[in-house]
Amino acid sequence: MGKASQVSYECQACGWVGLKWVGRCSQCGGWDTVEPVNRRLSPVAPAASLVKAQDIDQVNATPGVAWPTGMAS
Repeated sequence: MGKASQVSYECQACGWVGLKWVGRCSQCGGWDTVEPVNRRLSPVAPAASLVKAQDIDQVNATPGVAWPTGMAS
């Protein structure tokens, strides 16, 4: 089990939250806007899948379409 409360870091400009301090916010790009905050962090549960599993013989296995990118290979 983890700690009940942990220091996290929040951008004062956009509200981005991270577990490590960074000099530049990775969301808004602001410099020196990330400050430590004490907050109770709750564990994140995995999201439930919206698509039910299918048998492998039911999966569409047609080849995908290649889109030209304009870059030489």
